[in-house]
Amino acid sequence: MANTRLRFTVVGDVLAGRQFEFAADAPVTIGRTKDNMLVLDHKSVSRQHARVEPNGSTFVLVDLDSHNGTRVGDEVVTRRVLEPGDEVNFGEVAVRFQPVDAAEPTPSEALPAVVPEPTTESVPARPLTVDDLFPGATPTQTMEPPADGRMRGALGYALTLVAVVVLGLLAIWKMSQRPPQTPTVEVQLRAGEVKPVNVARWRRGADSRLARFGLVGVQRVGEPQAPNVAFARKSKFSTIVAVHAKSVGTTDIPLYGPPLGRVILRVLVRGVKPPPEEEAWMLAPLSERLRRADELVDRATHIMPQTGIVNEHTTNAIRMLEQAVSLIGGDPVHRAKANRAAQTASQLRKRRDQFFDIQAQDIATLRTKGDWKNCDAKMQALLRVFKNPYEEEYYIVRAYYEDLLEEMARDKRKREEQR
Repeated sequence: MANTRLRFTVVGDVLAGRQFEFAADAPVTIGRTKDNMLVLDHKSVSRQHARVEPNGSTFVLVDLDSHNGTRVGDEVVTRRVLEPGDEVNFGEVAVRFQPVDAAEPTPSEALPAVVPEPTTESVPARPLTVDDLFPGATPTQTMEPPADGRMRGALGYALTLVAVVVLGLLAIWKMSQRPPQTPTVEVQLRAGEVKPVNVARWRRGADSRLARFGLVGVQRVGEPQAPNVAFARKSKFSTIVAVHAKSVGTTDIPLYGPPLGRVILRVLVRGVKPPPEEEAWMLAPLSERLRRADELVDRATHIMPQTGIVNEHTTNAIRMLEQAVSLIGGDPVHRAKANRAAQTASQLRKRRDQFFDIQAQDIATLRTKGDWKNCDAKMQALLRVFKNPYEEEYYIVRAYYEDLLEEMARDKRKREEQR
């Protein structure tokens, strides 16, 4: 590490040709302002954009929550081990990373990474005289250019000067524009709760046009800043993510997708959700728990639908069987009964998940075609099946149905206006 230096070479169209070298035994900060070690003065670069820090024999690139993100190749990264020759994009500025031997000669001049200011003045060239063309000669007659030639020359100089000034002002205005802040949306819930977040709600205005906040669909859910507080994950509907609150606190979760690229979901967990009734049974003596478990298994067996059928009784049976397994716990005498109940619940859940997949695909197709009647019928079927408020699907289906009803209402108003 002591015999290594870090060389950064700007290779993209923006700020091309700049090259910098730094010692490899300390972190290298990268950003737009002069308090950074590697200064990239471009509007797409955040004030404190990223950091390259030594980690044993490797070097780790860390994004500092920049506005336009940090990419290695086509991959958006928040933390990544750099390889020699990696091309890193800080906003729109492409930089090649290369560790070099300290014995190699360093660049003769460390050029600051700034965009040159456009020239706002132009000095017209002086016309050549006879003395310039024929030194020592004495002219016998002074030849003046024609009047129309002088006018064309003056007009050309004036137009050139105006064009340079206008381009300079445009360049200064463009440089003064900073990229917008990453949209941040707050969601509040209690520990133990699951809440659906519909990103499509933020993108539709009153006229159904794309608004400032929102994503057309969530392609990836990033890691939460504080995973012990809450986490989120994609659902079967591309516009909805499910947020799971674990403990009181606050955490930011990045969501990635078009057209904005990234939206920050700020989760505020305030208070704790009351425990369900089933948890009270866990405090009862073993004999009472076993009696309750037998009741639940008998009821689930009685209401369980036939093979191949999924309805509201499927969810009830799953819930009863899983409660029975929890109540029996690790009691060795009743272990076989617990295993049978768990296996049956797993089969019912798998059958219900397959039903959900098919219905979700059909609903997406019908929604694209504008077949609202059949779309609503399939959503009603999902609402009947997923009615357990302690399951993630319960909230996802209801959030998607609310969004569907809004679109149906907009379409109805539009058709009435066209009549």
